[in-house]
This record gives sequence, structure tokens and C-alpha cells, in this order.
Amino acid sequence: MYIFVNPKDTKNKIRDDLMLMAAEQGQPLSKSRANNLADKFKKGLYDPELAKVLQHSDPTGEAAVNNVLKEQAA
Repeated sequence: MYIFVNPKDTKNKIRDDLMLMAAEQGQPLSKSRANNLADKFKKGLYDPELAKVLQHSDPTGEAAVNNVLKEQAA
């Protein structure tokens, strides 16, 4: 499942999304830690801990990788 965290969402929605992503990736994340990270994310502050759970969409990069893989398979 792919989840995109939107900074315009409520802090509680962001917290819940972070917890879900962490669980899917097998990363331990408590509700209080997720709440703190969501608070920082909402304020636009970067926390290296967010990098463990946030997934960034990169359609151009994905297309490039798929093209390379197709060329290698041929």
C-alpha cells in the first residue's frame, strides 16, 4: 500500500499515516513519537527520523528505472 503524507492534512491524520507506514516497513514507532514527528512535519521542520517512514513519489525516477530494466531484459 502506498501512502502519501500531505502537510495540509490534520496533525492527527499525519500521525496516523506515519504510524501505518512505519508498521508496513517494520519500523517501531510509538504513538507519542509519531505525534511529535507529525507536529514537526506539519510545521515544516525536517527530522531525520522522518526519512525512515516517509515515502516520496518520484514518477520520473520510477519511469527511468523501468526503462533501464526493460533495456537490460532485451
